[in-house]
Amino acid sequence: MKQLLSPRELASALGVSQSSIKRWTDEGKIHASRTAGGHRRIPVAEVIRFVRETDVCLLEPQILGLNSVETRIGEPGDLGEAAERLERFLVAGAAEESKGLVLSLFLDGHPLAAIGDSTLRPAFKKIGHAWLEGPEGVFLEHRATEICMQILYELTELITVPDQAPVCLGGSPAGEQAHLGSLLVAATLRDQGYRTVNLGADTPASALRHAIEDERPRLVWLSVTHARDPQGTRAEIEGLCHWLEPFGCALVVGGRAVRRLELQPRGRLLIVHSLAELVAFVQGLRLDAGGRTGGSEQLQHPSNGHAGGVEAPIEDTASASARLRDVTEPGGVTPEGRAINGRAGLDGRAPRFEDLHRR
Repeated sequence: MKQLLSPRELASALGVSQSSIKRWTDEGKIHASRTAGGHRRIPVAEVIRFVRETDVCLLEPQILGLNSVETRIGEPGDLGEAAERLERFLVAGAAEESKGLVLSLFLDGHPLAAIGDSTLRPAFKKIGHAWLEGPEGVFLEHRATEICMQILYELTELITVPDQAPVCLGGSPAGEQAHLGSLLVAATLRDQGYRTVNLGADTPASALRHAIEDERPRLVWLSVTHARDPQGTRAEIEGLCHWLEPFGCALVVGGRAVRRLELQPRGRLLIVHSLAELVAFVQGLRLDAGGRTGGSEQLQHPSNGHAGGVEAPIEDTASASARLRDVTEPGGVTPEGRAINGRAGLDGRAPRFEDLHRR
């Protein structure tokens, strides 16, 4: 993938004139650097941001090094149809087609949370049924998981986050061998403007605590897929929640098997059942650009329903969990007025990321 584009290359990629590119950079709509000779250079990640936030089409994605990306695949909101296509591609082992489809949805402006909830989740739910039927299904599921992990790694490279952005950190508890769920959470949080540290699968509580002490995150997540030892995992999470008190950060737990843990939101512990709920919560966090402010941190809960919101202590996560459903229903918006489930909304209730993967 190319790292920098000239105005001429970007003009060709977008199908516009070089004068338009220069005007947009002069107006600050596209951020560009300059070479020693004074020539403009535009980072590919900045182009991605511009395309996602505007109605400008990326007509020649190969100029950016995105050879597998389709141009506009249809009207915004085609996430359900995309799920059916993705499932066919994954079952066939069509890695390039799968990547092209997901990247196209991303470039079309869909938040990663919406893509995860409404495209990846239903596709994997069908593949997961095949996993239960025998060795061939296991093979298909493992191959599909690897393809999607590669896609998410590439997506994260397309998202730029300021160095001073707050940190979120997480993984899957000890004994959980699934990688995909935590990786998707990390990519989703990065899409929301957070720096992320993904510790991946099978992360012992001791390792997680060392990471928290080192990184000082504003939010910690745990993705629970199997919960083969529900009581042990629940005890580990409750102990971690208590240990986190001096750090002033929230602990968010989700995943396909989270209900098996029978956890109740309390203190700094929040339970979510979809990426949309996760996004609603993190968009309500009042975070300063400089990092931690200490244990007295305040949250802006996404249920307040108006711009600016009402500040509430982070300890009120039980109330936040109960109200999240109100803003993650179809057409729900955050306090900032942004749609949670994508630009055109979703059909039916908010989907869950707990069914995203089997492994």
